[in-house]
Amino acid sequence: MNLSVSTDQPHLNHCWNIIGVNGDRSCAELTTAIHCRNCAIYSQNGQELLDRQPPPGYQQEWTRLLAETKLAETKTVTPKNPKDQKIGLLSSTPFLEQRAILRPNATANIEGSTAPTITSQRVLSVVIFRLQKEWLALKANIFKEVTDISRIHTLPHRTNEILLGLVSIRGEIQLCVSLNHLLDLETNQAPSPATNSLIYQRLVVVEREGSRWVFPVDEIYGVQRFTAQDLRSAPMVISKSASTYTQGVFDWQATHVNYLDDELLFNTLNRRVL
Repeated sequence: MNLSVSTDQPHLNHCWNIIGVNGDRSCAELTTAIHCRNCAIYSQNGQELLDRQPPPGYQQEWTRLLAETKLAETKTVTPKNPKDQKIGLLSSTPFLEQRAILRPNATANIEGSTAPTITSQRVLSVVIFRLQKEWLALKANIFKEVTDISRIHTLPHRTNEILLGLVSIRGEIQLCVSLNHLLDLETNQAPSPATNSLIYQRLVVVEREGSRWVFPVDEIYGVQRFTAQDLRSAPMVISKSASTYTQGVFDWQATHVNYLDDELLFNTLNRRVL
């Protein structure tokens, strides 16, 4: 089945392709509108295009394909060599959980170890990532997906320094924002040599109370655990905007990580973007 929904709508007025910017530009409205996307006819046709009904069987076919993809991702092959069991587990484990498998919590109970287990202190699970030269962290349970960088489509009259545009995540259109500008971080800074992981940009999907956002990161480490007692006040070197969203900092691999307030972050995005 052809899963693409046809955009050919005979009842739509495709005037922009005839007398508009894609045609001979003879439309009188161009003198005031400058571009067809500023015209009411263009906006109305665009809304009708988005509201069109999918063809018969479209949703069922996508449901079947996505279910098959999910089933294929969860299948694992049991290694013959017991030493390879951990590697086999990683093949079907999301990226954010792989660090916890390869680098278990040092305070966890290990047979024959005398290290005490943290029982009286509240342990926080976070995901550590880098924006510019700053290492940041957010609660691990709000992270839904980490994926490769893909094309971000700008929105006419809406795209700005914070709202970058729209991005497709597994076929769903999501709003993509820039935490660099929201936190007012310095640009063009060299990365801190805090980790040996491969350095490349990725898109991160986070969600809290039904509000979902996507933002690019310059580097991501993975899941890390620390205790609430490890938090201390943010240093003065952090920008004023970033310090507003920072609940505190904790030490990690010879550097400090800013632990962000996810509630304040989401409330600000909902207020300034939506």
